Amino acid sequence: MDRRLTEQGFRSVFLLRVLPGVPFPAVNFAAAFSGVRLRSFAAATALGVVPGTAAYVVAGASASSPTSPAFLISVGAMIALTALTLASMRRARRAVTAATAQGAA
Repeated sequence: MDRRLTEQGFRSVFLLRVLPGVPFPAVNFAAAFSGVRLRSFAAATALGVVPGTAAYVVAGASASSPTSPAFLISVGAMIALTALTLASMRRARRAVTAATAQGAA
């Protein structure tokens, strides 16, 4: 994880911020003890929290009518953010596995 945060700091922090449910303190500590540059960390955090925050705000504001288009779109956005982030993490894990296998060969 340290190597990934060091080499792909912005992308890694951004994906961890977009993924709903990942605790902020865990990401903060991981980034602090790795080689993530402050600029990358700050930019990824600022951009990464916007989609989730917007989706949660809209969902909360329209929760009194759960069949409203605004509520359904915001829930759909949360599901899409989770799916996209998980797919990206899976792709990255495969790349690391392939790179490790090539290094061992």
